[in-house]
Amino acid sequence: MSPWLLWTLLAVVCWGLWAVVSKLIGEALTPAQSQAPSTIGILPILVLFVGRRGERSGGHRMRGIQAAVAAGVLTCLGNVTYYALLRNGKAATVVPLTAVYPIVTVVLALLFLHERLNATQCFGIILSL
Repeated sequence: MSPWLLWTLLAVVCWGLWAVVSKLIGEALTPAQSQAPSTIGILPILVLFVGRRGERSGGHRMRGIQAAVAAGVLTCLGNVTYYALLRNGKAATVVPLTAVYPIVTVVLALLFLHERLNATQCFGIILSL
């Protein structure tokens, strides 16, 4: 099995489990309260990566750090709304509907990163809708 496929399957399983666990949070905490302890769950993984040296340095590194902080803020805001949806809705409905977020990524990548799609990628997008 290719390494990228193994990592992809691991991500899918983790996110699937995360969705179920997130639904269990809904009754006990508000959406905003749910986000804080969820963030604490990142700390053990963060400890594993602290001190690892990247291959990039200088301006590229600072730009990467800024983008990572922005991604964290966006993830936090998305999670709070996600927890609110799960608190009031069914996981079987909320999770698949919010899982079409890559469409936003595709549109933004086309507009701002000037990426191009091939026929297979377009077909995959149509299937996901």
